[in-house]
Amino acid sequence: MCLFSGGESLSPMLSVMLVDDDPTEGELLSAAVAQEHLRVRVDQVLDGEAALRELEQRAARHALPDLILLDINLPRLDGHGFLERYPNREVPIVAYSSSTLRSDVDRMRRSACSAYVEKPRDFVGLRAFLQSLREWFLDGRPLPSDLSRDGSAG
Repeated sequence: MCLFSGGESLSPMLSVMLVDDDPTEGELLSAAVAQEHLRVRVDQVLDGEAALRELEQRAARHALPDLILLDINLPRLDGHGFLERYPNREVPIVAYSSSTLRSDVDRMRRSACSAYVEKPRDFVGLRAFLQSLREWFLDGRPLPSDLSRDGSAG
């Protein structure tokens, strides 16, 4: 099934939940998705508590997102706390953070995250990240800074 494709394709739309307290991040991600002509719907929640509530409601409707992009430094419940409390391991979770602290990377490595990706610093980098995300979904290629289960960073 092709989740990322542009234009005329009849492929289903990929649902991405962005958990990030900065509304600009969601706007930029949505703009990059549109510019790349990807069939991706980005829904943003602003903190870990809100994400848990939203995911519980979506689970009741059998409408979980296809992917969660999770910031670490969040109000109310940070990314680490979210991972401790979120039981569903069927939805891939990518830690998507500006934090480069070794302790954050190590903690995510031990968690249920599929990958840890440093937020791109500019729009060109964001578009490249989306391309990497597409290749990860379609071809199983590693994401930049992908954390493999053996504990090595790729």
